[in-house]
Amino acid sequence: MNYIILTKNTQKREIPEGNIFFTTDRTIGRDSHILCNLLNANGFARPHQVHKDNVMVVDHPERPEADAVICNTPGLCVGVSTADCIPVLVYDREHNAAAAIHAGWRGTKLRIVTKTLQKMAETYGTDPAACEAVIGPGIEMKSFEVGDDVYEEFLAADFDLEFTAHSMPTGIGDYEKWHIDLPRANSLLLQSEGVLEENISISGVCTMLSSDDFFSARKMGIYSGRILSGIMLR
Repeated sequence: MNYIILTKNTQKREIPEGNIFFTTDRTIGRDSHILCNLLNANGFARPHQVHKDNVMVVDHPERPEADAVICNTPGLCVGVSTADCIPVLVYDREHNAAAAIHAGWRGTKLRIVTKTLQKMAETYGTDPAACEAVIGPGIEMKSFEVGDDVYEEFLAADFDLEFTAHSMPTGIGDYEKWHIDLPRANSLLLQSEGVLEENISISGVCTMLSSDDFFSARKMGIYSGRILSGIMLR
């Protein structure tokens, strides 16, 4: 699936056909009219995110309290904002439906990606095998250090941590802490629902280790900017 990353230093603002994007351009993020003009969109729906697992169906510009939104309305762009959390965009090519998902560690633990695909199946008849997904810029395992409490929460939620968590040195003596691979965890959730591995694209951008073009709440503080991720149906 084709997508474009527009950073705050990008000189050329152009979103190609396909209209899947990740942007840190503050002007675009603050003014939906600019975004809609770039996309030739009729409106933009972005949820008020609460770090839970609510999935809402939208068909017009609105801000529901949710962490994932789905739609099948041509011309409507749906998106989420993140600054270390994982943005996941899904396209159902058979039914021309889309989803934008905010998957922080809490949402990942609650399997919000799974619940979004199930909601798409219930609402549109979506078959995950016919879907494509993009996992956008977010914090990667090498940077996502967590306490034992978070590790235990994932363990209690039946995640196979052999593939998604590793204990790593902290640089203080021989002390180690757990690190969790959120992009991989969400990729595995997509695959467990039937999305083919070859239809999943991962940006490979770690927001905490990248240049300042990508906002990171861990690195910059909670008042850092936000990455806006979106998908629009033609």
